[in-house]
Amino acid sequence: MARPLAALGVAGVVAVAGCAASDSGDEAASRAPARTAATAASPAPSATASATPGSLVLGNAIRRAPAAYRFARARGARVGLTYERTSYYVYLPPRSPNTKVIVTMHGYLSTAFDDFAHWYPRVASRGYGILAVHWRLGPRSSQSTSPARLYAQMRSALRTARIGVGDALLHAYSSAAYRIYGVAALDRRGSRFFGLNVAAAGGARPFFSPLYREVFGGGYGPRPLLGSRWVLFCGGRDPYPDATGCRAMFRTRGLIRLRGGIVDRFILDPQGNHGSFLNTQRHVDAALEIFARLSPL
Repeated sequence: MARPLAALGVAGVVAVAGCAASDSGDEAASRAPARTAATAASPAPSATASATPGSLVLGNAIRRAPAAYRFARARGARVGLTYERTSYYVYLPPRSPNTKVIVTMHGYLSTAFDDFAHWYPRVASRGYGILAVHWRLGPRSSQSTSPARLYAQMRSALRTARIGVGDALLHAYSSAAYRIYGVAALDRRGSRFFGLNVAAAGGARPFFSPLYREVFGGGYGPRPLLGSRWVLFCGGRDPYPDATGCRAMFRTRGLIRLRGGIVDRFILDPQGNHGSFLNTQRHVDAALEIFARLSPL
């Protein structure tokens, strides 16, 4: 049975808030209503008070996405530093008796708050929880959380919340999707929390996907994705067809199958753009229906 998450290995949790994220790819601008007296009276936690790397990342994210921050707080989400204090997470427990959680990794230019704001209206009626982990630590691509550390952060959170085997859906968008293949492979070697993996507009690419050689080059053995289940998405109008568009995702489908994974659904939206998966309810519903079938209550 799932229980509320106190922290990812740290003491104390802070409530967070904001409003919905934008419709366009990684450019997560907000569509927030006017700031109310109630939200104005609740300032963001200081990112410089404890002077840890994670608190600085958190403070920057709050300044970049204040509306999404307020949205999450208004819905009872919590924010805390990851167990090693290098980043932060946003967490909303599943509504009892549900034990399912959406674990999500944001796009390159957005934040975990934006991803929470995208997912919440999609799953609120189902009672699913949401765990959004922030993996971008700075402006340079090198300032990113590795798949191994990402998985350790997620595993710590899901164990603390007592989420069962197969009861989490892992979603990654755009450049985060480059990393999902390594995280999924580590999960197959570890706790097997993820009943379904959703890679939206981000193919497996040499030199861009961390752990590419380990997962797709034989470093983890011939079938490191054995037993993993997948939904892949591409938009026909994605401006980067060989990296995040349909050619990339078709190629990735073959790689996943070669390494033992099962692609349950390939969603190709001919009129869709780079960010159309989370911005289109029918696409999200298709993935959630597969997840519900694979991981029934």
